[in-house]
This record gives sequence, structure tokens and C-alpha cells, in this order.
Amino acid sequence: MRKVMLGMLAWWGVVAVQAQPACSIDLLPALDKINALRAQGAMCGNRRMANAGPVRAHPALDASARSFAQDLATQDRLSHLNTAGQALRARLRESGYAMRTAAENVAGGAETLDEVLEQWMASPLHCENLMAPEFQEFGLACATGSGALERFWVLQLAQPARAP
Repeated sequence: MRKVMLGMLAWWGVVAVQAQPACSIDLLPALDKINALRAQGAMCGNRRMANAGPVRAHPALDASARSFAQDLATQDRLSHLNTAGQALRARLRESGYAMRTAAENVAGGAETLDEVLEQWMASPLHCENLMAPEFQEFGLACATGSGALERFWVLQLAQPARAP
């Protein structure tokens, strides 16, 4: 049985490990799966979320998610802060993405995209992020580490500062 974690996790020590290359994610099928979930609507805990419009991939969000997933895998920890202490807004600004609003889902341990999407949909706050109608763009990444969780997933969803 492998350990699976969502959201934030505090570790009492730092374990330095050399992360393996990023997991392989085929963008078009991932986009189709995320948009299919959004089109269905969902119960996120006790909150009914109506169907939401599709999101599209954005290169800056993809690069930011990939960098952060690698950071998590290298440090073998789940957090919404990178090793430099930057939260999502600062990381997106650094990547050159101009946003109005954004959210981030992180997870560790899931082996496949289907598995991590199922976990996020079962978690009320992660589900609400996935279903939020204001989000129009996303970046998704997975990185493999050699620690307890093995795989780290990052989904960044955002509304751009200006409509494209």
C-alpha cells in the first residue's frame, strides 16, 4: 500500500533526495478529462457546483506547475510554498503569468492522472478549485521523487488578468 496525501503536509525535517525526471502527462487527454469533469458539475462536499466552462492550457502555468512539482519531489514534501517560501501568486508572477485569480491543487502518491483527479474530486476544497467557473486556464505537472510519496502532482488553475 502506498501513502497518498492531498493538500498541505508539514514535515519535521528536510530529506534531500534527487528527483527522477518528471512523470509523463499527455496534455490533450488530460485537458479532455479535466474539461469533462467541469462539464458535468459536481457535489464538492455539501456544495453543489454547476457545470463550468472548459479550461485551456497555458504555457506559463504549465511551466510553473512543472517547476513546483519538481520542487516538491526533490524535497519529498507536500506544501503550497516552494523551498524559497513562495506561494502560488509569487510563483505565477515569477513565471510571467498575469492573473486575476488562481488556485492550486497538490497531491502526492497517486500513480495516474485518473487516480489523482478522483482524489481531488473526493476532496471538497480541491473539487471546488477544479469546478470554479472563473478559471479559464490551467497548468498540470507530475514529478517523481525517491521518497515516501514517490509522485507529486500540481494543478494550477487561473483566470488571466485580461481576457485573451
